Amino acid sequence: QLPPLDADADSKQLRHIEFTSAELIARPDLMQQVYGLLTLAHYQTTPQDLRLLLDHPDLRVHGWLNQLNLLVGVACVMAEGCLPQDLAVAIARGERRIKGQLLAQILAQQAGIATVAGLRIQRIQRIAVHPQVQQQGIGSIMLRHLYKHYSADGQSQWLGASFAAEPGVVRFWQRAGYKAVWAGQRLDAATALPSLQVVL
Repeated sequence: QLPPLDADADSKQLRHIEFTSAELIARPDLMQQVYGLLTLAHYQTTPQDLRLLLDHPDLRVHGWLNQLNLLVGVACVMAEGCLPQDLAVAIARGERRIKGQLLAQILAQQAGIATVAGLRIQRIQRIAVHPQVQQQGIGSIMLRHLYKHYSADGQSQWLGASFAAEPGVVRFWQRAGYKAVWAGQRLDAATALPSLQVVL
C-alpha cells in the first residue's frame, strides 16, 4: 500500500534521483513505494520484476520525490545497444535474437541497418505516477528529466519505449516529442492491442 500524498504539497516541485540497488535494499520503505507504484501502474508486474530492480546490471531506477520526500513517480530504464558489429549485422539480418535488447533489435531489423544496434539506446521500460497526482502533467515532467539526464553526458544516442498502443498512452508519448518507429503486427493476448515502439 502506498503512503498518501499531502494535498498541500506542490507535486510539481520534484526532486529527481537515481536509486542504486544498495539504496533500495537499505530502505525497505522506499523499495515498497517503488514496487507499489510499478504494481499499480502495470498489470504484468511480478516478483521477478523486483529481482530485476535489485540485480540487473543494465537497469536503472529513477524516482521523483516531493518536498516531504514521498515518492510521486518512478521510471525503470534499460540500457540497450552498443552491440559488436558482427552481432549487430546478424541481428539486422534476422539471424540472431538476444535477450534484453528489445528496442535495439526492432530498430535494427526493421530498418535493416546494423549500425542502429551499435548505438547507445536507453529504453524506458516502465513509468508510473502516484494515483493521487495523476493527470497533472507529472509524467511529462519525468520524461523531460530523463531526457536531460541521459543526454547531458552522452549516456544515450537514442531514448525510446515500447508499450501497448492504447490511444491515451500513445498521445502521452507523442506530446513529449516521441515518434512512432514501428508497430507490431500481432495483438497482445492480454491487451488485444499491438505493441508500439517510439523514440526521441
